[in-house]
Amino acid sequence: MATTRIEGRRMGIHDRIPDILPSLNSQNKQNEKSGLEKTLTLITILILLFSHLTIIFSLTSMTNVAAQSIEQRVEPVIILGSDIPVFIGIPVNDIWVYAYSNDEWEQIPFQIDERNDINGSYFFDAVDGVFDDNDEIVFMPSDAGQFASTTSWVSFTELDRYAVTITDPIDSSSKFVYVYNSSSLTQTFTKDNVDYNHIHHRVIGNDYTIEFDNDKIGIIDKIKIDPLAGGDGEDILDRLKFRIQKTIELSTYQCYEDEFLYDLIGYKDGPVRVIRQTAQRNENDTEYYDFRMITTLFCYKSYLTIDQSINTNTSSDWVRISFDFLSSSSPMTYYDSNNNYLIIDGELDTLGSTAVPTWTEITGTHATIITLGNFSKLGGTQSLYYNDNFNSDDGPESDYGEYGNNGMFATDSPDGISNVYFSIYFLSAYKENIGTIYANYGNNPLETNISAQSADPSPPPQILDLTAIPYPQEAGGYVNISATIEDNLGKLSGSWVDVTDPNGLPVGNFSLSYDSNTNRYYNKQIYSVLGTYNFVIYAADTSGNWNSNSGQFVIQDTTLPIISDVLILPDQQESNDYVNISAIVTDMGLEGVWIEIIDPDEIIVGNFSMSYDAYSNRYFYKQTYEIVGVYKFNIWVFDHSNNWNSSSGQFIIQDTISPVIKDLKTIPDPQEIDGNVNISLIIEDSYLDGIWVDIKDPNGFSVGNYSMLYESTIKRYYWVDEYSVIGTYQFTIWVVDQSGNWNSSSGQFLIQDTKPPIITDVSSNPETQGIGGLVNISALVVDAQLDKVWVHITDPNGKSVGNFSMVLDGIINTYYYTQTYATVGNYIFIIWAYDLNDNWNSSSSIFTISDNIAPNANAGSDKNVIEGSSVTFNGKGSTDNIGIINYTWSFTDVTIKILYGANPTYTFNNPGNFEIVLKVIDEAGNWNTDRIWINVSELIMTGLISGVVRDGNGNPIKGAAVIVVGTPYQATTNETGFYIISNVPAGTYNLTVTGRGYKTDTIFGVEVIEAQYTQDQDFIMKEITEEEGEGFPWIIPIIIAIVFVLLFLFFTVLRKEKREEKIAIDERLFEEPSESMIATKEAQEQHIGESLRRAVEHTTAVQGYDATIELAESMEEIVNKLESPSASMEEAVASSLEMLDIEKELEELLREPLKPEEHKNALEDELEALSQELDKILNESDIEEEFEPEEEPKTENRKKSDTEEYEEE
Repeated sequence: MATTRIEGRRMGIHDRIPDILPSLNSQNKQNEKSGLEKTLTLITILILLFSHLTIIFSLTSMTNVAAQSIEQRVEPVIILGSDIPVFIGIPVNDIWVYAYSNDEWEQIPFQIDERNDINGSYFFDAVDGVFDDNDEIVFMPSDAGQFASTTSWVSFTELDRYAVTITDPIDSSSKFVYVYNSSSLTQTFTKDNVDYNHIHHRVIGNDYTIEFDNDKIGIIDKIKIDPLAGGDGEDILDRLKFRIQKTIELSTYQCYEDEFLYDLIGYKDGPVRVIRQTAQRNENDTEYYDFRMITTLFCYKSYLTIDQSINTNTSSDWVRISFDFLSSSSPMTYYDSNNNYLIIDGELDTLGSTAVPTWTEITGTHATIITLGNFSKLGGTQSLYYNDNFNSDDGPESDYGEYGNNGMFATDSPDGISNVYFSIYFLSAYKENIGTIYANYGNNPLETNISAQSADPSPPPQILDLTAIPYPQEAGGYVNISATIEDNLGKLSGSWVDVTDPNGLPVGNFSLSYDSNTNRYYNKQIYSVLGTYNFVIYAADTSGNWNSNSGQFVIQDTTLPIISDVLILPDQQESNDYVNISAIVTDMGLEGVWIEIIDPDEIIVGNFSMSYDAYSNRYFYKQTYEIVGVYKFNIWVFDHSNNWNSSSGQFIIQDTISPVIKDLKTIPDPQEIDGNVNISLIIEDSYLDGIWVDIKDPNGFSVGNYSMLYESTIKRYYWVDEYSVIGTYQFTIWVVDQSGNWNSSSGQFLIQDTKPPIITDVSSNPETQGIGGLVNISALVVDAQLDKVWVHITDPNGKSVGNFSMVLDGIINTYYYTQTYATVGNYIFIIWAYDLNDNWNSSSSIFTISDNIAPNANAGSDKNVIEGSSVTFNGKGSTDNIGIINYTWSFTDVTIKILYGANPTYTFNNPGNFEIVLKVIDEAGNWNTDRIWINVSELIMTGLISGVVRDGNGNPIKGAAVIVVGTPYQATTNETGFYIISNVPAGTYNLTVTGRGYKTDTIFGVEVIEAQYTQDQDFIMKEITEEEGEGFPWIIPIIIAIVFVLLFLFFTVLRKEKREEKIAIDERLFEEPSESMIATKEAQEQHIGESLRRAVEHTTAVQGYDATIELAESMEEIVNKLESPSASMEEAVASSLEMLDIEKELEELLREPLKPEEHKNALEDELEALSQELDKILNESDIEEEFEPEEEPKTENRKKSDTEEYEEE
């Protein structure tokens, strides 16, 4: 059985009807000598019997010129093993494909692709070296040749072969190949139509190159058309996109081609085609969503097909397959079978039709690509996908935006296995809108007819005495082509003539009839194209032998065109109405028909090409004319032989018709009061002069007589106005043209008031207000006859606050109502508005009254405790206007601690000064904080002394100095007057307090017990009166005098002793100090330290912090020198001198104006005490001991003397 393989039907076999007559194509040696066109057409069925073997020869007619059609076909020819059963089971290496041309045999490029015997796979266990029934022989139709009789053989050592007739059903042209079984033949062809580079995943055809992504090997991301094929070699493709979306159990899954996992199943690289198969699957497949796809590419020299088998376990929301192009490839042009014509430039376009096209075409400077698709088996609702938008984000891609992105979009595609198939043609640049040609190829695939043959040496028929009568012939006349045909056995199977017109195009392949009277074979046809025709007569006998002979004839044109039956309809026409001028024109080679029209002013209107109406067989020109008068016209006719003719006539344009009033409208009708009413209509007239509308109100009074306006976009006249009187209005429209023709039309419309007042911009200001604050409710109320506006307010508890009339603010045309509210929560208000016609409306909203007053936080008073003590905090002193709902205490004791409640308790196990922060929150979320300090003393073998210092009125005194007499322990009161002195050794002490502007006070006999807290050592300080402070100014000079006297005596003694005992001093400076010296030095340090502390306190009081710091730093440096174990006596003396300098600075500070007057008595007392201490420092200097070591007192006696002097002080 003859079988046809149509490329692109996936892996199945497509059978076609086997009774197509085969065609033959060859050339006869006599025609070679004549130099005529080499063509051959022969259709025959030969039945020969050779020793019980029946061989069927089937041939399809084709001429050499017509065969050029097959030359343009780039689809492959595929022969299955089942098509040539005699060859099944032989080695594939013994099969060869040949073409016969110009009496010579040529081996053509072919390949044999073996397939798996069970599943048809090209890759899995497909190759066994034996030709099976599903193996494929592939070659290109353009490599096929002419018909070869059984007398012509590649090698007579092999007597069996298969003849393959390839027929193009579009024009019935045919070509031939022959498949031989031979173990002695070898490969002689060298041409390789396509190549595959598996390293770079690149397919290179004769005309194109496609490349796949190196990582995602299933994505096509480059297409280039070779310059030799008419392209420019530049990449134009962004990528082939495959997008799918599914919704499963309310979850949406999307897969893009970038997200698939790709596996290369295999590839075959032959001289005719490359087969490449990949498997794709979604990267995160689950039992709910599983996607698989097998993609098979068949790549040929200028053509490829893509076959995708899709398998999903659930239906798809949508599937999209599309080709997106690079921005660098624009501008290009997009065409499709829906007649969409779009420029690809990244600018958004509008499609004329969104139906799935049978073909699409992209063409431009780089290339032309035509795609044929078959998506029917995908199912769902399918439409064209097209987007040309440089600003579109289309997911993963190489080039942002979409440029001519076109393809198929399907929704609700069912689950299971479905197939998508499309083929692509690669052509040269600028092939505009030729997709129909290639769609025709797809709809009319090449047909093959295969038959077994054996060698036959019989001679072919003889074709003699060719004639073509008459010669020459006029266009449109019959030409009779005839010849005498003889066969040696008289077994002629058929004869045909193939005619080619003067342009080299096939006229047809006609079967010859036999005239028994003349013993001639003939064909009689009409020919209309002027020029020389060529023809070839073919004849074949029942043995498959054939022959041909050729000739020519001429068609000419010497007859003038004939113009007849000129019609003018109508010959008197109204202005701007159509006049149709037509005529019958007869000529076999007509070139063109034109009409020249001249208006009444003898001005040429134009020279127009007349159109042809095949139904009436007339040429016509139809047009409107505005100018009134007599028009003239001339019809001119030319044929291809420059024969011409003409005909003249005239017609009249007039105006006798009154203006036509059409489609009178009043919009809207009825209309609300003060609303616009549009009265409009269409006027038809060539010479309109004017149009007016006369309007009367419901009381019969004239509103006005208005000239109506014209809107060219809708071609209507109109008048728009507003009306304030309720009732029915009457109007009349009058129209007059320039010829005095007039017309009128009347109508009416109703003005009413049915609309409720319009309430907008409803607001409450502020939307959230504090208790007792004003809230302004306002709204814009619009109505032509507004009567009253009021507002009803409901409180948060649902109780009515009241129904209040709202006030009009004439400045801003707003109604308002203002009031205060005491209840916290959301208030609902409704605004009601009524007009005089009982139309009403309402609008509601809310506002909120909130508590925006923060509570008052009170954390209680500071506390002093020792480690291990439990402290109960007291926040009940906090207050709020509504109520506190949360007490939060926070502090850090190693880690952050959070306590809740008004009176929480906490045990402090670590010494330190802890800042306790209380945060209180009320019901409205307002909050405030307060803080106290808890001083936790270390539980050591000392005691604590604390108390409060107040004035005579009970007010706390801040900055007062409390001193444990005779010790270095002291403290300064804080803002509450509180002080605490820690680490005081157990014993009985006197406490002294001094403060600026207050008299010094002393508490005697304060007992300190180990690890206990001596509290409530409070002072009441008395202020220094103005009289008590009158002696203050003369104290400073006395102190200064004493200081200078002491300095003078000191330096006098020092200089004297240094002169007398210099050597002794030098020696003793390097000796270890004696115990008495150490004791004296310790006492000196103690006195100096006390002096420093007092100096710092009073400097702070008088001059502020900065001066205190500067003086303290200087004194600190002196103390460090004296405390150093390595300090010499000379250094001690120098330190004493420095102390005097500092005292001088203090004196200068005291000379400045005093700050508060009440401080001066305190300063006077402190300055006197400081002076005494400095005297003592100088008197008790170790200088005397240094020069009189033999009188050094004992250490214990010295310590006793120090104690006594401190107590006296």
